[in-house]
Amino acid sequence: MKKTRKILFLDPQSIDKFNYENFINSLDWPFKDEEFQNFSNYLLYRYYNLLKKKSNYIFYAGLIETSMIDIILNIANYNYAVSYCKKHNIKQIFSLQSNHFRKPIWKNIENFYNIQSFPHKKNKRKLRRYIKIILFNKKLKLIKYIFSKDKKAIVSLGSFDHLKKKYLENENNICKFYDWIDLLNDKNKKNNYAEREKIKKILEDINNRILIPFISDIFTNKDTRKFLIGLNKKILIKTWTKRFEDIIRLLVKLEDLKIVKKLLISETNNPFHKIIKYSCYLKGANIIDFSHGNEFGALSLRWGHQSLISHSFNYCFENKEIKNNFIKTKKFRPTEKITKTKYISLESSYFENIRKASKNKIIKFHDNVMLIGFPMHTNRYIESPYSFFHYKLKLEILISKILKNSRYYSIYKAHPSRLKELGSILTDKFDSIETKNFEKVWRKAGVLIFTSLGSTTLGYALNLPIPIVYINSEGTPLNKDILKKLKKRVAVVSNYYKNGKNTINNNNLYEAISQSKKLVNLNVTKKITG
Repeated sequence: MKKTRKILFLDPQSIDKFNYENFINSLDWPFKDEEFQNFSNYLLYRYYNLLKKKSNYIFYAGLIETSMIDIILNIANYNYAVSYCKKHNIKQIFSLQSNHFRKPIWKNIENFYNIQSFPHKKNKRKLRRYIKIILFNKKLKLIKYIFSKDKKAIVSLGSFDHLKKKYLENENNICKFYDWIDLLNDKNKKNNYAEREKIKKILEDINNRILIPFISDIFTNKDTRKFLIGLNKKILIKTWTKRFEDIIRLLVKLEDLKIVKKLLISETNNPFHKIIKYSCYLKGANIIDFSHGNEFGALSLRWGHQSLISHSFNYCFENKEIKNNFIKTKKFRPTEKITKTKYISLESSYFENIRKASKNKIIKFHDNVMLIGFPMHTNRYIESPYSFFHYKLKLEILISKILKNSRYYSIYKAHPSRLKELGSILTDKFDSIETKNFEKVWRKAGVLIFTSLGSTTLGYALNLPIPIVYINSEGTPLNKDILKKLKKRVAVVSNYYKNGKNTINNNNLYEAISQSKKLVNLNVTKKITG
């Protein structure tokens, strides 16, 4: 009898043309999660350590380029899997979705900061800017500003969400609204001789003190080099050097930007936002960053929260409760010893308003269970274990089977921006699929199931009068203080991933669903999210 050749699916879209059982029975991902977490921890620890006691330009450019570490990790994740398949004669099933990691175009990665694109054309952006100025500023203040001699203003980068709106209400100031590309516009013009010499000197220091020591270390260390299969040391240095050169060039060129006295930033992880932020800070501007929203600190993420929070000088949270949640975990974010990040509470009633608005909402569909889906892309997240499509999809399929074998009506809440990636693999596993924003569809459920505490939907959902189940993967870096409170509001199920299988079953999931209905206590929620 002919032996069936083993297969490995390399991305979610590639599974779409196969039976889901083919995926469930396929090879487990070769780069094991524990190995991947150790590998990513070492790279990030080594990189951040090299940034210490560096000059302003080198330090801030280094913070911006933590994004390159993420690129290296994800390319290494795929290169290792592809190499393993070739070595062991395993068939690879893939689509174009994973091309950027399987076959990275280094020229595109190299020129990321040089080739700038934006969804809206210049004239449309200008029109949007004027509309926002009129809509989002108080009219009397706006008139006074128009006739004043001081044209420096508060400048907003990124979305105008409820946090930024609350801040402006508190400050009572005029705000101009820009897209990052407009502040970087014309900054690609050639630098003068003095600027070129300055860039050259800074770049030499970056190469000698950060890039070469870092890359030499990870390629010689026996515990990391084995996971760098397919990564060329010379190409990596060349690519990263060019990225740093473009960052420094922009930082130097932005030295003549004079319109900003205070900068308000949403989407704080956007590298172009960071370039403008550090440039304005070095010229004395006051920089205010804003939380993504609904984040209440349930996870204690050393690297993720450093990138979001510790790279900031002033960071705004909704209220004191959430601010205090993060203050308690500050010791895990050593970068803040350098950036001196200050936490700001906006005293927002956002979550209180959600509770008030839904106070009299009655759960109509008690036997409807809604699973909040994982965004099915090819990025592999660090710190939160098994946060990769290969593991999450297996878990979601198992949950669908358990619900199908019960009296419950199953609903899959897909991520609105990831419908293409999801394809049809889960459409027949659940009784219905919801693709609209969570705020519009939650009333269709009687119980919610989350498989990740990193979902910003959870912060919103906790303030609704609906039962919630959270499936916790082994090794998740939990904030223990918040977990104690969370268990009084949410039914928590432990899940272990062993030999390609998840350990949750009918009994513990049904029990958790039943328990969750006894834990709908919004007074507890208030102690968590404020």
